[in-house]
Amino acid sequence: MNRGEIRSRILDGLNDPGAIFWATAEMDEVIEDGMEVMAEEAQSVKRTAFVPFRDGTAYYSLRGIADDVISIYRLRDETNSQNLNPVTLSELDSHNERWVDVAGNPERWFSISWDLFGIYPVPAAGGGIMRVDYFAWPRTLMDDLDEPELSLGDHESLVDYGIYEGLLKRWDFKRAVEALSPFAREVLGAKARDGVNRIEARDMSRSRGATRNATNLSGTR
Repeated sequence: MNRGEIRSRILDGLNDPGAIFWATAEMDEVIEDGMEVMAEEAQSVKRTAFVPFRDGTAYYSLRGIADDVISIYRLRDETNSQNLNPVTLSELDSHNERWVDVAGNPERWFSISWDLFGIYPVPAAGGGIMRVDYFAWPRTLMDDLDEPELSLGDHESLVDYGIYEGLLKRWDFKRAVEALSPFAREVLGAKARDGVNRIEARDMSRSRGATRNATNLSGTR
């Protein structure tokens, strides 16, 4: 559905097809809010960025990757065709307390905070390319013919969200809670679909080196 169709469906659900109680711009903002909720809660929008490895740099800011990043879910060394395996800081510390001093081709990545991540080992030289797959905020719809980036199966969730917001505006809390239930189910369904897709992608792209139990984080084997 495009924005105009979603808006019409919402107004029909509120029994306000003439938009008497809602300005068009106000309803469009509700649709944008619904898209952001789906993108954040159900991780519905995925994008990819390519950035260079920086010589001697272990830490990277999400804002340095792209302005629309919510969180990253996969990193890949494109130059060497190798996925970077996710680890925790505790795992790095338990294998080598001086892991920050190890240099070489990056093999792993770890989260530091909501807007900062690191890679290990630190690149010994710059010039390689890092592929960053991430969950993103949706782009703003430009006009009524523009369609959300969400999958077609998730467009209905925007209708339910809009009806929920409209009922809240009327102080009709009972019906608003009833309208929120299908939206919540759709968010959970989108999360489940994304989880299956991520498992399949991980299994299909797992490198032989990543399955070796003898890998030592200090750089020796």
